[in-house]
Amino acid sequence: PATLPQGWSRTYHSWKRLQKPHSPKQKMKEKIRQMLEEALPLVDFDSDFLFSELDSLGVTTILMLLSDEFGIHLDATDATPRNLRSLDSIAAMVKQKL
Repeated sequence: PATLPQGWSRTYHSWKRLQKPHSPKQKMKEKIRQMLEEALPLVDFDSDFLFSELDSLGVTTILMLLSDEFGIHLDATDATPRNLRSLDSIAAMVKQKL
């Protein structure tokens, strides 16, 4: 949310996560968020420019975690700015691979 003071975004989203996700898509997105925030705590997963915040190790970590958790095949061709632009685009990529 743009109206929150700087630095409060993560706190707001942590609080929002306590709310029950309503749809399977929201549940998957929140599961992905939780996994990735645990593995990459310095990355802002609420950014609309997520790909630009990631280094090669971050991209590799995301692909490996998603592959293992969801039993899907992800490789270097999936590591595109479009697929890793935001948490929504990551969830869409996983859904497409399922």
